[in-house]
Amino acid sequence: MMFGVICCVIASILFFGGYASRGVVRCLDDLETAIEQLLKRGYNCGYLVIKVSYTCKFVQLRKYITGPGDFGVQLAFPKARWSRAYFDHVEKICRSIDSAMCWVGDVEGMEFLYMDFGKDSKKASRCVAEILAKVFGVSSTTKLFVSLNHSATWDELIDTPDKCSSEPLKETLKRAKKLIINARKMPRKNLRKQNEKKPS
Repeated sequence: MMFGVICCVIASILFFGGYASRGVVRCLDDLETAIEQLLKRGYNCGYLVIKVSYTCKFVQLRKYITGPGDFGVQLAFPKARWSRAYFDHVEKICRSIDSAMCWVGDVEGMEFLYMDFGKDSKKASRCVAEILAKVFGVSSTTKLFVSLNHSATWDELIDTPDKCSSEPLKETLKRAKKLIINARKMPRKNLRKQNEKKPS
């Protein structure tokens, strides 16, 4: 009996843990929102992985911050064993969109195709959608698992390279407390205003 309960608990943890780690489910039309989140909340070298459901195919974007207010996103497509057959086609799509911002580089022995979009989330989402549709055969109904990594938990603009995810816990708790206090005050203020307007 106890063994059965333990097996059920372990199976649930594995199932739901794996389900949660895939990322948010999106479709081709909804990629710009995810890219805007990377642009806003991503730290320097933060990245967004867009994975085609139930395959090993993915596209990744990386945020860079070179100075205060100077940041953007770039595509980084690897020439790995799984992606070698797609590499030339992806490069052709990128060069057709903006050849001046597209180049091939080498990182630790692996070739990567890079394309810099700056802060243009529309161009980035158009390029990613074209790659997914024309190269990987993704349709408008295909599930895409999107995960944002190395980014701020809060909805704040990260635009300086020295901002980092290793904020002290004390600071995070202070900010959380401030948000909670503001949230509690909000309805009361509105309620007071409404009561003041009511005729006696």
